[in-house]
Amino acid sequence: YQRRVRGKEHHKLMEDANRKASYYIFLNRNPNDPKNSAVIDLHGLYVHEALEVVEELLSSHEAQSERKTLSIITGVGRHSKGGAKLKPALVKYLKARDISFNTTAAGIEVKLNGK
Repeated sequence: YQRRVRGKEHHKLMEDANRKASYYIFLNRNPNDPKNSAVIDLHGLYVHEALEVVEELLSSHEAQSERKTLSIITGVGRHSKGGAKLKPALVKYLKARDISFNTTAAGIEVKLNGK
């Protein structure tokens, strides 16, 4: 029983450390306020981390009616085993939410507020 409890505690500590690490990786790639930036870079994040960031930022950017697009740099997957993971996942995410976008060589350009 004690091992299971300790295992769960260590797992939670690991998840917290991973969350902090992804936050600092994102801030390192996006030194300006990402909520007010027209371009964000998701390099270095796992797919689930990147989707959480995108979800939060889309809400923030859509509230800013003057901005028409948000460019999301995903890269082309050169450093991922088996090819790109982030861009296809982001395309699937945006399609599922009926969000208008265009793909580019290095990422995706999201049309905000249906413009």
